[in-house]
Amino acid sequence: QKAEPKKSQLSFPEKRFVRQFLTAEKCAIGGVGWWKYEFCFQKSLKQFHKERSGAKTEILLGLWDESRHIEYLKEVGKTLDTSKKPAYIDLHFFMGDICDETGLPRQVTVRMKCGQQDNNIQALTMFMEEPKMCFYKFTAESVLFCKIIEHIDEFGIPRASIDQIIDNI
Repeated sequence: QKAEPKKSQLSFPEKRFVRQFLTAEKCAIGGVGWWKYEFCFQKSLKQFHKERSGAKTEILLGLWDESRHIEYLKEVGKTLDTSKKPAYIDLHFFMGDICDETGLPRQVTVRMKCGQQDNNIQALTMFMEEPKMCFYKFTAESVLFCKIIEHIDEFGIPRASIDQIIDNI
């Protein structure tokens, strides 16, 4: 007799949110201060500022490119031991807008961190650092990422299907 598949604990709106976020149909927007951030899962990260007049300044910090990410990790000799479940994964986004100061495209490391288990599945905490001119480190923390991190390859890339993730929350 086959075991019954685990049923998701999510409501229909929560499932819809997770599906839309994981397909980058819906992006997470947040941040405090002058700059706000738009994080689209495995797609892009932008920072923007809206003036009272409605004018918007937008800067692309990086685009997700799986092959560039893998190439970068091989260059720096960083792969993961998949037998251990990490508390976070780092995904490297390249080809952002050209930085005026360096003349090079901006880059960002997106750290997806497992959030507190009691958090709402739709809650996402964001934090941005710029350790080097036009090289950013964006940390996003969510209970959703706990499930995504369970199914990563040696390059830290999530490999579970959207249904697998939804069914295991």
